[in-house]
Amino acid sequence: MLRLIAAAAVALAFVSSAAAQVFVGPQAHERALKVVRNGHFDSGGRSYASGWRRLPGSSRVCRIENELGEHSLFLKLREDGEAGVVQTVQVPPRRSLSLRLLATCHTSGEAAVVATLTRIADGVVLAEVTVNGIERGTLAQGFESGRGGPAELMLRLVGDAGSSGLIDRVAIARPVQACEARPPDFSGLDLLLAQGQGLRVDAGFEPRLLPQAARMLQEAIEDLTGARTTEIGAGVFVSVAQPEATGWPDREAYHLTACESGVTIRAAAEEGAFRGMMTLMDLIRAEPAGGARILAVDAEDRPVLRWRVADGPIGAEIANSARAIARLKLNMAVVDPGREDAPALMSELRSVAVEPVLMITADDADDLTGVTQDAIERLGARYLLVEEPSDEVRAFAQRNAREVTVLTAASADGWPVPRLVALSDAGSGSGALIPWHAGSQATQQLADLTWRGMPARE
Repeated sequence: MLRLIAAAAVALAFVSSAAAQVFVGPQAHERALKVVRNGHFDSGGRSYASGWRRLPGSSRVCRIENELGEHSLFLKLREDGEAGVVQTVQVPPRRSLSLRLLATCHTSGEAAVVATLTRIADGVVLAEVTVNGIERGTLAQGFESGRGGPAELMLRLVGDAGSSGLIDRVAIARPVQACEARPPDFSGLDLLLAQGQGLRVDAGFEPRLLPQAARMLQEAIEDLTGARTTEIGAGVFVSVAQPEATGWPDREAYHLTACESGVTIRAAAEEGAFRGMMTLMDLIRAEPAGGARILAVDAEDRPVLRWRVADGPIGAEIANSARAIARLKLNMAVVDPGREDAPALMSELRSVAVEPVLMITADDADDLTGVTQDAIERLGARYLLVEEPSDEVRAFAQRNAREVTVLTAASADGWPVPRLVALSDAGSGSGALIPWHAGSQATQQLADLTWRGMPARE
């Protein structure tokens, strides 16, 4: 018997606030630009940590620290033109490298944040990446270092007076390995929905996750078209072989087909069907005359990383935050067990196929037994993330491997985000700790790296 799933709403929200200002220091290991506190920092950004020089131009330069202890380099132009900072770095010889920039540019006109790496010996520009407009972006460009040697790394803000740029990360590292993917087949005809039409989701089983996905799908269509759903234009048929009992990665894999007659999602487990629904929302386009178009696609999709953990502040609107994480196909999210609404937040996350990962800080590790027992018994935690694992933590992970998986961050190994590993054999696999912001282009690009391929078309 088919189960008909009703649909409702979603919205995205993210708020951060500045708490302090410091400046960046010299490069640390792996040539990533880390943050050090500068005792000589002068309010207004006129004093710099060792290794940085100010570029010509009238600007304000400082480092913003938010309430979570995360830092961003802030540049603001006082006059039209460009300004920023520069430092000398050592580029290794005969290596394939990438220059990566994570930034946001705010302006009333046209402006851009630019990172440029220039070899000093001959003035050759090895790499340059740019972030335009208000969209956040992580850009990776592979280049050959050649003979290597000293190079100047410049961070510039180019634009009109008053333009500002927030630079979260600049790194010189190994290129991110591209995921192999079969290109989607767009040979069919698109599915057209008239103004006010929506999609009915039919499941051939008793659904647990699909009701939330159906509500998110309806709201996505309504937000894009600006019209409330008043009738059904087509159907989404979801077929699941084993709703609960499938191993990874098949548990999250799916086959999505969309054409003029409707949409079909086939998956081994409901979790995979839910991921397919998230991709379906990426295929919706607004029609100029009203209504929506679902792009025709025939694609297979499956994750590359077992653990894709959202690492970022979850605001008071916990349902919105949970859905924003689910839209990126992240399957876990860090949760502070000290939150008053921790039980409700964990319930919201699990309703959209996102498993809570409770953060155990260095302070908590002093009373590991009590903290973890509370997390497991009161909150039903199945995953713990430990900042600084000790011998006691490792022993705990081994003793409780059947009940809980203890994770810790490891070397990024060329990735733009930290890798995750388990401290016990029970949770074999690997993952990444992905900083996320609602609607962030950068996070979307990072999330895409964790999948075989995202079927979408422009």
